[in-house]
Amino acid sequence: MYKTTFANYQKSKNILVLKNFYNLMKPRVMSLVVFTAFVGLIISNKQVDFLTSALGLFFVALGAGAAGALN
Repeated sequence: MYKTTFANYQKSKNILVLKNFYNLMKPRVMSLVVFTAFVGLIISNKQVDFLTSALGLFFVALGAGAAGALN
């Protein structure tokens, strides 16, 4: 019984930690930054291939999340 209780506690603790990290990254602000970068890609004069734009949006999201976590 103890091992089962401990395993359930660890699992719920890990989920709580991930949820706290997600909330710490301020997802609403992060989505606004990613949306702004996406609009910038759409209205730019140059044609950008899908892989480059997807990686760019991913790294913008990563940077916005890191900035939100540090703030």
